[in-house]
Amino acid sequence: MQERVYSDPRKKGLAVGVKVCYAQYSQPIINEIVEDMESKGFKLDYVRYNQSQNVDSHYFSTIPGTRFCFYRK
Repeated sequence: MQERVYSDPRKKGLAVGVKVCYAQYSQPIINEIVEDMESKGFKLDYVRYNQSQNVDSHYFSTIPGTRFCFYRK
């Protein structure tokens, strides 16, 4: 992947959010990512695409991209 990626804790440390900046994936690619993470012991909570008009911001939360949130099984 060429995109910038970052992660952060969620749900009081019980989950992790991973955002792939500037990327919007098709459903087959999302399915592959989810299957790979599930094979590593994680359970999907949600996937969403975050859009923002502020693409020059230095804050990752405001950059558009696909966010995945997984729980550890």
